[in-house]
Amino acid sequence: LGWLILSEVFPLSVRGVGMSLGSLSNWLFNLIVAFTFLKLVHALSPAGAFWLYAAVGVLGLIWGYYFLPETKGKSLEQIESHWRHSTPL
Repeated sequence: LGWLILSEVFPLSVRGVGMSLGSLSNWLFNLIVAFTFLKLVHALSPAGAFWLYAAVGVLGLIWGYYFLPETKGKSLEQIESHWRHSTPL
């Protein structure tokens, strides 16, 4: 889903840079999870670590529900106009 959103929310003039930054942030967050997992298991227990990651995921879903526009049936021009002028889709 993240890759789909990346391909739709950036206008053509900056899509390459935007998708590159999106890919970079995806890999950086994966790196953060990989480096923090064992520390969280020792600090919280295995179940606690997964609950913490689940809570972060739920917060991400809530954020996405309220701040990402629905793009189904919308043209790239309409999506770009939404981001430029904060108009409802």
